[in-house]
Amino acid sequence: MRAVIPSDDVLAFAELYADAVFSKIPEERYRYYVDGSMNAGYEAARRFSGMSASELAEELGVPIAIEEKSSKIAGVSLRAQTLTENGRTRIIVYRESLDLLAMESAWEDFEALDADTVLNMHLFHELFHVIEEKERAYVSDSLDSVRIWKLFSHERKSRVMRTSEIAAHRFAEQMLSLPWMPNFYDYIYLVRTRKLSEDDMNAFFLRIDKLFEGKNGGKT
Repeated sequence: MRAVIPSDDVLAFAELYADAVFSKIPEERYRYYVDGSMNAGYEAARRFSGMSASELAEELGVPIAIEEKSSKIAGVSLRAQTLTENGRTRIIVYRESLDLLAMESAWEDFEALDADTVLNMHLFHELFHVIEEKERAYVSDSLDSVRIWKLFSHERKSRVMRTSEIAAHRFAEQMLSLPWMPNFYDYIYLVRTRKLSEDDMNAFFLRIDKLFEGKNGGKT
């Protein structure tokens, strides 16, 4: 069986599926959140088209620090993170983790990414969040909140936080002309390092595709 290569819509929906409030999203609104997030990333890429990650970081006034060894949070190795301390923002990337991803990024007929591309992919992702912060224009704020509960005239709503992640993936993909959204490389890495079977990955994406397609009246 040939491996499933999901569309960008399905990759975006897989991210949405992981949101803490996904179960509260009405099925007919799946497309709204996927399209809104993807468009936000695409429009940001249009604004900054032609800029390298280092040029964009300089324009935003954000220093980049490269650490050779990985850092871990709750046992998970980080590849990059954005920190704001005393009102100053900086991006830290971890070379060891990035190099491991680069070595395990080949898939089907697509060659592995080089280390610089993996570095820039993560930098662009983090820089998108910096743009959100500096412009106070969070994707999750621009899209409708979902109702968590309602009791008589009282209700509680929550933002769909993963929409910002979808947009950041889309931004990085567009800035680097990647073959698919960067979150697919996470799945590739898990399969190639035997933390996830290829059959399980294929089954997951087929299920996600069917769920998204079935609620949106046609193929994605």
